Amino acid sequence: DLSLSGSSYINNQNALSGITSKSGEAEFAVEAPEEGIYRFTFTYSNNEEGGYHAYNVDLVEEYFILTVNGESQTVMCRNTYADDNLNTITVNVKLKERTNEIKIFNDGSVKFADRLCTSPDIYSITVSKINV
Repeated sequence: DLSLSGSSYINNQNALSGITSKSGEAEFAVEAPEEGIYRFTFTYSNNEEGGYHAYNVDLVEEYFILTVNGESQTVMCRNTYADDNLNTITVNVKLKERTNEIKIFNDGSVKFADRLCTSPDIYSITVSKINV
């Protein structure tokens, strides 16, 4: 079950949205059949712009913090140039056998000027085991 708090919500395109450094997070559990390294693939969109110059737009790379069983990593998400352009990013995480607690939030640690730090809209999360 997905648990949302603060400003986070599921938008009209069924994407996780509204996570900022000011408010919002998502929590859920992942069941793993065995301990090991798993790949989390996030499908997202990011159309954040940080201002304009006479010759270009400042594109902002949004991010989120992914916490798995208390271990955190920053996931940077390149700009997709439009809200309806999707991209993917894959990160490796260690899962324990059975239930793993996952949290997605934004801690404000990566700033562009003095702007509010925002996370991309996340459309899907796929989890797969790495077999070696």
